[in-house]
Amino acid sequence: MERVLIAYYSFEGHTEKIAEEIAARVRQSGGEADLLRIRVKKEPPHAGMGKFMVGGWMALTQKDPGILNEEVSLDGYDRIFLGMPVWAGNAPGAIAAFIRKTNPQGKNFYLFAVSGGGEDKKTISKTINNLQGNQVVKTISLQQGGLTDVLDAFVDAPVSQDLLDEVQKYIDENYEDFEAEETVAEAPEALSRQALPQEYSFDAVEASNREAIPLGDAAPPAARPREAMPAAAANYVGMAPAAFELDEGFSELLFQLIDERGWKDADCYKKANVSKQVFSNIRSNPQYLPSKTTVLALAIALELDLDETKKLLERAGYAISHSSLADVIVEYFIIHKRYNIYEINQALFEHDQKILGSR
Repeated sequence: MERVLIAYYSFEGHTEKIAEEIAARVRQSGGEADLLRIRVKKEPPHAGMGKFMVGGWMALTQKDPGILNEEVSLDGYDRIFLGMPVWAGNAPGAIAAFIRKTNPQGKNFYLFAVSGGGEDKKTISKTINNLQGNQVVKTISLQQGGLTDVLDAFVDAPVSQDLLDEVQKYIDENYEDFEAEETVAEAPEALSRQALPQEYSFDAVEASNREAIPLGDAAPPAARPREAMPAAAANYVGMAPAAFELDEGFSELLFQLIDERGWKDADCYKKANVSKQVFSNIRSNPQYLPSKTTVLALAIALELDLDETKKLLERAGYAISHSSLADVIVEYFIIHKRYNIYEINQALFEHDQKILGSR
């Protein structure tokens, strides 16, 4: 069994809350997690201007506040999570003092910083410098009161075998593997991106961040016989105008759903594991066509049910198909209301399928 230590300094409780969430994720994955709150002799006042002035000064000077924890040992832990608030763009002196006291060597560290919205680069970089002789595997910065789903990827908690078995059972019951009709039975994603000639490929549009293909260019040249393409691909091209007419509706529906939840754009694309650049393309260009994996990732982030997911996919010109192994896997998680995108991606990875999101 993996042993994990989550050591943290928390002044107002925000960092402690994140530490507890990390511990819960480790335990859920079958690991053993120990929480260690770093306690100090001297702290800033908890109210008034003195809190900011004294706290900022202590962080800038890295003054040792005196560690109260006795006989702290890092031996026997496979991983160590070290958490801290951000004070005046720095880590509190308690973090450097804790590192000096424990003197770790050859350990795997995961650093997490929690801020109220200020700059946090120095917080992480200075702590890394203090951990010479150790491996800093991952770092993460979080906002007080913000979304914490990103912790799943940070913690690296594996999907349980029981869950993978349940997914496999659902696949066995629902996946339609038409090997004999491989070119016809591919999912709509494959039809729109692989079976069609290059000039109809949406992937080329997204990869180069160009504007979406105009409606007039989406239809095949009149001189080209429809029979020259696979039957399913020809049918898709025949449907292309409808898909393009719905494209503007995809953007409108997406941002309507985001607004209904009172989210900022960053809340959505971070939870969906979608890059800021791709999301910016969706925001700035109503004609932009994201990939099917991106649309599914956004549906998972928004925690849509199956009908709502199908509607969002339809607005982008896609559909869920039981002849697509990836679709069946994602469908399982939606039906069972398991909206953890990192669980879903691990299940997809286990079956050699393309993961959700875009980076």
